[in-house]
Amino acid sequence: MSGKSVLCFRLLLSCFLLIVVESGTTQYPPDLPPVVVVYNKTVTDGQTIQVNTTTTRDVDIACTVEGGSPAVTNVTLTCDGSSTTSNGYSGFFTLTFGNSSRNVRCTCSADHVTGLYSKKTSFTFITGPSYPPSLPPVVVVYNKTVTAGETIQLNTSNTKVNIECTVEGGNPEVFSVTLVCGDKSSTVLGNSGMFTLTYGNQKIIPCVCSAFHFSLYNKTTSFTLSTVNNAKNQSLGPSIVWNISLLALVILAKTAIL
Repeated sequence: MSGKSVLCFRLLLSCFLLIVVESGTTQYPPDLPPVVVVYNKTVTDGQTIQVNTTTTRDVDIACTVEGGSPAVTNVTLTCDGSSTTSNGYSGFFTLTFGNSSRNVRCTCSADHVTGLYSKKTSFTFITGPSYPPSLPPVVVVYNKTVTAGETIQLNTSNTKVNIECTVEGGNPEVFSVTLVCGDKSSTVLGNSGMFTLTYGNQKIIPCVCSAFHFSLYNKTTSFTLSTVNNAKNQSLGPSIVWNISLLALVILAKTAIL
């Protein structure tokens, strides 16, 4: 084999080995959610940030995603449905507030070549004073609003029931709602949640709907779910009363005859 042939062979072998090495690189997404910094402070997921629109119109937001192999290709900031994307693992964005006071919910996310990175960091800018809702949670079961302390007769032909819990009002709205029924608890982000409870052989199930707000919110709605059939007892009631009344009439009649 000539010298040129050997050189070409070695070059091809080197290229082949390089391709094999590159294709064999392990790819994995970052482990941690995006790190958001506003006003030089790190923002936690679900945090509210007060903005004084009389002195501040532009707010700078930094969004960074560390780790992964390779690093994320871009980061995206989405505020009230409007998205801006920056290439690379870190992005710097400016959010401008107008004259009208309104709350703005933002989310920082990122894309990774594996398509397996779904972590996000969400936060809310509030432009007015923060205050909790004034009313307790509204609970709906079987398409009917439940009053506090009410006992709801469950359909014994089924083993599941849907329970909706909603909290309106507040600035901002509540961050999450929680339903506790017996020893089961479930939390949904947002001001409204639809929960499905499997009750099985349980007969009496106490439930409480509550919510979390960044200002103190301690209102709850309590109710009871029951699989005990009271129809039989209720049907006996009038019958017993009628029998007692009839017996009294008979006694009176005999007394009058005597």
